[in-house]
Amino acid sequence: SGAIEGTPVSVNSDGKPHNLAVSADGDELILTHSGPTARRASIFSLAGGTPTHVADIDSGTNPFGLVTFAR
Repeated sequence: SGAIEGTPVSVNSDGKPHNLAVSADGDELILTHSGPTARRASIFSLAGGTPTHVADIDSGTNPFGLVTFAR
């Protein structure tokens, strides 16, 4: 499980939360999970002020680094 500063967020992860990125519009937070078997990036909605877990993406083994861009 992970936490975002002062707001408990339940995340079923296979590693510790590591890298963070926020979308240009501030509506989404993306984080990677770090560890030798970690294979996920998690997406959270920031709408309404409380982070809400939206999805996990299989990112390959031990993802490192994030970048966001506006379309």
